Parts: sequence; C-alpha cells; structure tokens
Amino acid sequence: MRRNAELERIRHPRERRVLLLSALANAGIVAGVIAALVLAPDWLAAHHRIQQLAERVRTVAIVAVLILPAVTFLRRSRLALVRENSVRLGRDQVPEIFSILERQCSALGITDPPELHVSKEATSGLSNAVSFADGRQAIVLRADIFKGLEWIEGRSDAIAFMLGYELGRLRLGHASWWQDVYLGYLIRIPVLRLPLLTVETLSRDRHAALLAPDGIRGLILQASGGELLRYVSVGAYVRQVMEGASRWSRLAALARHGPHVSSRVRALYRAGFFHLDRDLARLEQPAAIVH
Repeated sequence: MRRNAELERIRHPRERRVLLLSALANAGIVAGVIAALVLAPDWLAAHHRIQQLAERVRTVAIVAVLILPAVTFLRRSRLALVRENSVRLGRDQVPEIFSILERQCSALGITDPPELHVSKEATSGLSNAVSFADGRQAIVLRADIFKGLEWIEGRSDAIAFMLGYELGRLRLGHASWWQDVYLGYLIRIPVLRLPLLTVETLSRDRHAALLAPDGIRGLILQASGGELLRYVSVGAYVRQVMEGASRWSRLAALARHGPHVSSRVRALYRAGFFHLDRDLARLEQPAAIVH
C-alpha cells in the first residue's frame, strides 16, 4: 500500500486522465473506421486516401484481436532479440554499471533486479525496458550512451538517471503488455500519441530524479550525445533552458515521440524533483573537467 502511494506521488498528475482518454480514443478510432467500412462503403470508395487509411485501421483491428493470445509469445521474442544481440551486465560483467542498478533496486525494496543489457542495435532509443506477467523484467541500454566515455565513474550520474528512468517504466506499468494491446494504434499516430507519451515520459523522469538527484546530465546526454557531453557546461545549459520555451516549441513537438529534452528539464526543476539553486552552485565549474 505504501509503495503504491509512493508511485502515485511520482506519477504525473495528469497521467491517469490522459491514459483513460487515450484508450478511449484508440478504441474510438478503430470503431469509427470499422463503422465507416460497414455503413458508408460508397463514400469511402470516392475518397481513395481515406479508404486506404480505413483499410489499414481495419487490418490493425483484426490483427489486434487475433494476436491477443500471442502477445506473451511476441514479447518474449523481443526479449530474445535483446539477449542475442547484447552484452548482459552483472557482478562479473562491467560491475560498475550493474552496481548502480543494484543500489537503486535496494533503495526501492526490489530483491531481484531486472536483467540489464547493453546493445548497439537491440533498441531504437537510448534505453528501454520490458516486463512480463510472470514478473520477469529486463532493461536495455543503447551503446551510444557510452560514446566518448573514458571511464564508467565519469558518467555514473547520467547512467544512474537512465537506469532510474527505466525502473520507472517498469514500476509505473509503462512496459506492460496491455499498453501494447490497448494503445497499439494510437501511439503510431504522430499528433494523437503526444499527450500520453509526454505524461508517461515526465512520470519516468520524476522516478529517475528521485533515484538520481544529481542526474541532470542523464537528460543532457539525450540532447548533446555521448561524445560531446564531457565538454558541455551543464550550468550554462540549465540556465539557458530555464529561460523558457519559444513560442514555436509546442508546434515543433507534434511529430516527436515525446516532449523536448528542454521541456523535461524544466518540468523536473519546477516540480521540485531537481533543485535549481543547488545544481547551479554544484555545476559552476569548467566544462572540460566533467567527463
């Protein structure tokens, strides 16, 4: 009970509402197109592009119904893809990284940490996670996180943020099978997917910030890339971001798979999960010293 209350405190206040509306929108899109196919075939035939879209949605709906029993199989295939194309970390394999995950799991009361993998090509983003009904879980970090890195300890703060972010994905239910089933079509539509992906990202950021309160570079890494990170003046970046968004930032976000990195940074500082004055005082140093 206490753990659930903690997660609800971390979760973005609009996430539950947006999730419900997104699930309804996903069902409405599929139902509306199927209704049009059944009730207005002549109108669709006169509008070729809409008909193509309708056929695509109908196919997705049929596949979704047929594939439901195979969801577990497909998700386990995804895990197999990760395992076969990555290095699994542990106490005997790059323990400097695995020990960060162990410490975070210990702080959360998790006795059995998720599998931890590093891969060059098994995930499209910088990190991802997957979970199963039997409790098995896995986190995969993309090898790009470590570009330009001379030693692990020099980037442990950023790595801790990324791991905390993926633990958040698992604990908040964002890696569950029902998200694949009930939101499968909506998250592929650029504009409609943005509200849900935004609030879920912000929730995971909050989770990461609690586990890595000095992890601001974990977000900057996603803006600068690994090779440039060691030269970035973190204090200057934070001051620039906190000046606020431009008038065009919302429009620029419409085609993205989530909020801008700068929006995520501002959200954490404004919600008190990162502490601006403390970070600026801590980060006022020559950029080249930070690796």
